[in-house]
Amino acid sequence: MIYVKLVTHSETTSEGRKKKCTRKYDAYHHCLFCPPGKNVFCNFSKHLAIQKHQHEPEVREIKRLEPTDTDSKEDAELKLKERKRKIALLRFRGDHEHNIDVLKKKRGEVVLGRRFNSGQFDVTHYGPCPICFEWLQLKLISRHECPGACDGPTHSQRALITRSLVISGRITEEASMPLVKEVFSIMLFDEVGKTARADALIVCLGNQALARNVGNKLMRGNYTSSVMRLASNLLLHLRKDPVQKIAPPSPGSPGCSNKNDMWDYIRPQHFDRCVKAALATAFQDGDDLNELDAPSNAIKIGYDLKRMCNLKMGIAIRARNAGTREECRDFMDLMQSEWSTRVTKLARVRLAERQYNLKQQLPKPDDLVQMNNFLTKELSNFDLSLSTLDNYRTAVQLVEAKLISYNRRRCGEVQAMRLCSYEQRKCGVSDLDEQLTRDLTDFEKHLLESQEVIVIRGKTGRGVPVLVPAECSAVLKFLTDAEVRRDVGIHPENKYVFAASRGFGVVRGYECLSKVCQRASLSHPGRITSVTLRKYMATISQVVNLSRSELDWVCDHLGHTVDVHRTHYRARSDVIERIEVAKLLLIQDKGIVNQFVGKTLQDIQFSDIVFPPESPDQHHNPPQASPPQASPLQASPLQDGLLEGLMRMKQMTASVRSLIWMKS
Repeated sequence: MIYVKLVTHSETTSEGRKKKCTRKYDAYHHCLFCPPGKNVFCNFSKHLAIQKHQHEPEVREIKRLEPTDTDSKEDAELKLKERKRKIALLRFRGDHEHNIDVLKKKRGEVVLGRRFNSGQFDVTHYGPCPICFEWLQLKLISRHECPGACDGPTHSQRALITRSLVISGRITEEASMPLVKEVFSIMLFDEVGKTARADALIVCLGNQALARNVGNKLMRGNYTSSVMRLASNLLLHLRKDPVQKIAPPSPGSPGCSNKNDMWDYIRPQHFDRCVKAALATAFQDGDDLNELDAPSNAIKIGYDLKRMCNLKMGIAIRARNAGTREECRDFMDLMQSEWSTRVTKLARVRLAERQYNLKQQLPKPDDLVQMNNFLTKELSNFDLSLSTLDNYRTAVQLVEAKLISYNRRRCGEVQAMRLCSYEQRKCGVSDLDEQLTRDLTDFEKHLLESQEVIVIRGKTGRGVPVLVPAECSAVLKFLTDAEVRRDVGIHPENKYVFAASRGFGVVRGYECLSKVCQRASLSHPGRITSVTLRKYMATISQVVNLSRSELDWVCDHLGHTVDVHRTHYRARSDVIERIEVAKLLLIQDKGIVNQFVGKTLQDIQFSDIVFPPESPDQHHNPPQASPPQASPLQASPLQDGLLEGLMRMKQMTASVRSLIWMKS
């Protein structure tokens, strides 16, 4: 059992005299130089003064700081202050060594830097300061007055907590240094985060997830953290099972199987519990078992369980543990045969229902025009002579929002633009391009001369282009200027164009686009995101009559394949559904398919189907005028644009049909 000694009080001394202060000074500390079992002392500074430790360099330094008669009052105070600081550092190191031994044995007293009067003690909430090794509450580790701190770069609270957990041995040795530095330093230190850091198999899963995203240096820490936390949530739900009985640890296990870790649950006899826990992680409704609030969690857990099973099998193979390897194979067989039916199918049905019941809210065309005019005006009037932090943030916000909206790029791609990519931008025309530009119009030549191209990393690692409009060029040079970045406090090792003012991160593109939409006073600012802008472009491209090669150009610019473009991005407009598809349905109902053999849908006119030729009776007896009614095609602004595009295409096809070739 691990415990801590509380602060005690007494109104009398050991001799029976009344005390002015009721607190008992009975705290004991451990000497770093004395052997274990004989290193506990109440007056630590007095113990250091004995002759036994005079040969230690730290003790000699403390001895040298004792004031002398020749020292002035100020010098004596400085020496006493420094002597007190060094004694505290030595005391903290001795207590830290003792506490580490207690954690290894899992029994004994933990010595804290500051004891408390009452309450429950949980050792997981305490740890050593990474600098001075004083043991204190982890949530206070970034605020305590560290006697060993120097005037260096400050660290975030999560980074300090991560270093503390590494020092105290609570993060397993399997955790790689990139995982500790990039993932553990940003992961929340709650129950889920602590479980993810402590479980050996989840740590192995984190190492694998970090390796899979090795190319995305900016966001791989966030992706890995989400994978580990989801697996940790699964483990916490598994531990809630009241009838669990975990088998003894088998050879080749990480050595921590007595705590019901993930290693213990990846066994065939616990497969049903894994199914139940996965559905619980997806927030299954207690009344309706077929309803999941987070169905994507269940799908992702299936992949992660297979990865952890393969990791466990790899450990067993290296340890030549045939029993564990056979367990993993049986568990994988159950995953292949039952998981898709019991978990994945249910989750995908729920996702599909949400998809077709979701009301599409594409941006309003007037809002896009208004936002573009606002950005163009702000960028053209931007003050490039003011090198302040506020001016820098404004420049980042405007340029990042402009590049996202103009290029229809994903926010994560633009915000990760590196300085080296900007320096390698394409400004002129190559020899090969000169052959392609001879027959360009004046407008096309203007576009070629006024815009630059920056190639950045896309979502899947492929290079994708970013067109830089003329109004952004000067502000981009301002953002990448070395003197400006130094004046506003950008870290010299931050290699991103849209660098944050602190640390090595970037300014999020989503926040920039959202703030610009609010400043531009749009009617529906919430509809404008990078995803809706990309869907808007894919939907509009339906009425432009793009050829196959032109559609490939669009997909290459957006950074996805044609299949993804058609399946996930291109939204079916009600105008197209009610006009073009309705033609095909009407000619079937009217039984006049033979009249339109060899024609396209654009060749079929409404008058040929809905309004047949008038009969003589109808000509002499015109119908009574009916009151005006609302048109069945109540189109939105976006649909108005689609309808206008359809009419232009019809005019083009009509003009082509009117030209009759005649032999001269």
